[in-house]
Amino acid sequence: MKIRNGFVSNSSSSSFVVAFPRKPKNAKDVQTILFGDDKELQYLFDDNIISTASIATRVWDDMKRQKPNKYSEVVAAVDGEMIYVFNYGDEHGDGALEHGEIFARLPHIQLSEH
Repeated sequence: MKIRNGFVSNSSSSSFVVAFPRKPKNAKDVQTILFGDDKELQYLFDDNIISTASIATRVWDDMKRQKPNKYSEVVAAVDGEMIYVFNYGDEHGDGALEHGEIFARLPHIQLSEH
């Protein structure tokens, strides 16, 4: 058997360029935009169910740390009004955010960094 000492990682991360139809007012607004009336999200890779409110709060907190980009300033690959960029990865416990299709209802591009 081979044993490796030191840092070993099988983590991944992805960046998302997401077009919101307008600038959200708060985390509840983000939740409505991302998930409609859905209160829970089934994580694709296991049986975990995650509250859409907790995901929306995390996305809202990440949005507040950046200035939205106007559509006219961004490549026309994303069709929307307010553009935000997010980075989520397994190494920070964000597997559900990276792989959970949380932006499925919005125009977005996922840039995988596996």
